Amino acid sequence: MKLFITSFAVFVSFVHCSQWIEQTSPDSAYPFDIKLFENVNHRSGDIAKLSDYEGQKMILNFWYPSCPPCRLEIPDFESASEYLKEANTILIGIQVPGFDTFEDGQQFVNELNLTYTLGMTYDTELVVKYEIQGFPTTIFLNQDHQVVQKWTGMLDSEKLLELASK
Repeated sequence: MKLFITSFAVFVSFVHCSQWIEQTSPDSAYPFDIKLFENVNHRSGDIAKLSDYEGQKMILNFWYPSCPPCRLEIPDFESASEYLKEANTILIGIQVPGFDTFEDGQQFVNELNLTYTLGMTYDTELVVKYEIQGFPTTIFLNQDHQVVQKWTGMLDSEKLLELASK
């Protein structure tokens, strides 16, 4: 029972502790390599790098499959992904290491029939460099790949699109 209460408290804190941070002096994005999950647009095992998207606005969503609020928000990211693509904004879901396996992530992508760019990083420093304090966390990069906004907590498609348009 104690484990359930602790797990529930952690879940509630992630769901209700959304935090919006607008960078007043943008920092350069930390480079990443992620191993992609297979979907209709990507082959399993291909590598995506920050440098692949030079000159493009980006949204990086840090998540993991067993994270309850992450599971709740990702369908909204999928529904927003086409609008973001039309706005020339790249959306990338980055599964962080340590919680779930690559196979867990692939199963999640398959289960929800996700089509945007998702993959797993094995770089544990990525969480530190982007100052991730909770999951999910979404980082907004301008076309110069500077961090201009950060949201910790769940986003629905409406709020995601609103923040992406800033």
